[in-house]
Amino acid sequence: MFMIMFMKKLISDPSVLNRARIPDVASFEAKTIEPWERIHGLLPGRIESVTAQQVLVNYVPPKQARALVVSPIDDILICLLANGLPQRFDLGIVRLNRPLPFQERLIDWVRRNPQVPILLIHDASLAGCLLPHLLPAQWGLTSDHRIIDLGLRPRDARDRQLPWTYAKAPPALARIFDKLAGQAGKVDLDQDEIKWLRAGSVTSALYLPPVQLLRLVTQAVAQHAPQVVDPEAEAQAQARAVGFMTWPQPVAR
Repeated sequence: MFMIMFMKKLISDPSVLNRARIPDVASFEAKTIEPWERIHGLLPGRIESVTAQQVLVNYVPPKQARALVVSPIDDILICLLANGLPQRFDLGIVRLNRPLPFQERLIDWVRRNPQVPILLIHDASLAGCLLPHLLPAQWGLTSDHRIIDLGLRPRDARDRQLPWTYAKAPPALARIFDKLAGQAGKVDLDQDEIKWLRAGSVTSALYLPPVQLLRLVTQAVAQHAPQVVDPEAEAQAQARAVGFMTWPQPVAR
């Protein structure tokens, strides 16, 4: 799950990534990683699938989340949880497809709290790049809600020289994309990216190395969900630091 970057080592010349397809994540796992692990054990940094799902299911979200991290990719959310990011920054975690019961409660809570940013992570694909446009109707959000699109976008695949493959999008999604792409300013994509998506090109967000994923979310939280400091609590903390929280006690004689 966390060692997909090994796939990039299959190609010695990075420029080949711009013109050659690579097997998708699932087939690479089945044909390359799993046979190796049956003999040698888990690769460093990987979590068994049962344990990984337990990490996601057993997460207890904060009552007042600073932000919601949303993705249709379980392994993205599991990677964040396994590295302690949601716990450290008080983040809610929501699986976009088939949300768990506690995640349904988080969705309902964010509907009533539009100031909470929604950090969206998806594949660089036609379907993925449509998610920021489709999520408001899917969740019943208003124009006051903030959806922060963290990618991936086609430019991310290009600039980072990430592997890619082809996967034809459903015709209904393709029609929606064509309609949006035909309206100025509706999609944050240049013409090369639009052409790339229309051709059916796809780069999985799992090709993003974990350290880059963690940095991406950390920076997004710092920018879009800064910690709100209670002035009274801050004053008490400063007073406690210098020892001014109590009156001096009388000296016993």
